Amino acid sequence: MIIIYALVLLGIPALLSIINLGTLIESFTRSNRLYDYTRRKYLDVATIVLGVLFSIAFWGLCEFREYNDPIQISVDLFHLHTPIGSEHMLSVMLYFTFGYLAYLLLRFKHKALSPILVAVSISLLILSNLLNLIFIIQLSNHIFIDGEGRFTIFSAALLLSLLPANFFILSGLLIRDITSDFSYRDRVYKNPVLATINQSLIKSDKYFRSALILLFPLYGLLTALLVLFGQKPDSLIQAFTQTSDWTLSQHIAPPPVEVDAHYLCTVSLRGHKKLSSPFGMV
Repeated sequence: MIIIYALVLLGIPALLSIINLGTLIESFTRSNRLYDYTRRKYLDVATIVLGVLFSIAFWGLCEFREYNDPIQISVDLFHLHTPIGSEHMLSVMLYFTFGYLAYLLLRFKHKALSPILVAVSISLLILSNLLNLIFIIQLSNHIFIDGEGRFTIFSAALLLSLLPANFFILSGLLIRDITSDFSYRDRVYKNPVLATINQSLIKSDKYFRSALILLFPLYGLLTALLVLFGQKPDSLIQAFTQTSDWTLSQHIAPPPVEVDAHYLCTVSLRGHKKLSSPFGMV
């Protein structure tokens, strides 16, 4: 049964990743058979929703320790510290969340949005993907290497990099689709401001250029919002540098310690009053 659960939990993300990789490859070829199949909206949404749920569940399973907390060899599942500092986790999660929401908005409603909202949403996608790229770089030194330096194809880093990699592919294709959609040429706005903006953004290169320009004010706005919630202006940087064991880490963790797990089980059974209180013990 455990093997079945493992195959399901690992097989679904792997299958979606293969399909999305096929989409990326097919988008650069003349044949559109695979491209048409995999670009269905609900498959894209399934990739993101299931990817988020899988990542949250797997992160909780890993129970990563902070860089200043030694690894407990007999207790910890993966002998690696957290790749994202928990003190700055809110900053990272905010950017990821806004990126996912922007993707869903553009995926389902981009033809109903005003030009400026499309440009803002594309900017949020770019910001989120820049952070995804940094996260993948952070994980890169342990993609196929476990915490003890051994080769593995089921590393924590590889599993955690599936969602950012898939989102990078999906959002990149979506941006390409939107910027090459010429239906905006026929759109008429009664509002003269929106009409002017639409005419100025009709060309795909101008859409993308406007999104790049909006990156800076959006970054400043999101940073100010995070400061109000107790984050630091450089939390996005410290989230990756205030760690140990990873590519961008700037700290060296304490040496791992051996924990006698059998001793703890014995203590629990016997009911050491200072360490544990089993049921039935008064």
